[in-house]
Amino acid sequence: MLDLAGGTTVYLACGATDLRKSYHGLAVIIKLKFKLDPYSRCMFAFCNRRRTSIKILQWNGSGFWILMKRLDRDSFLCAFIIVRSNLQYALRKSCSGYW
Repeated sequence: MLDLAGGTTVYLACGATDLRKSYHGLAVIIKLKFKLDPYSRCMFAFCNRRRTSIKILQWNGSGFWILMKRLDRDSFLCAFIIVRSNLQYALRKSCSGYW
């Protein structure tokens, strides 16, 4: 089951990611580009270039979950701030209205 516990760390990748990538493609980005463990219980969020879609990857112990949200109108208001290897540790409050 997807772990939405209050203490879950969420990493937000800065910039655009090709969201056609699936489980393994996103896990490779997490491991090679960001030097993090995709098999941790953290959530890793990726956004497309137009900021109309977000894809979240999380390992639950037996497999990966992918959660995806696409907006029909508007775009996400997330500020993609560069912090520690182009990752931000938590989603900004401006994103909370779209979840």
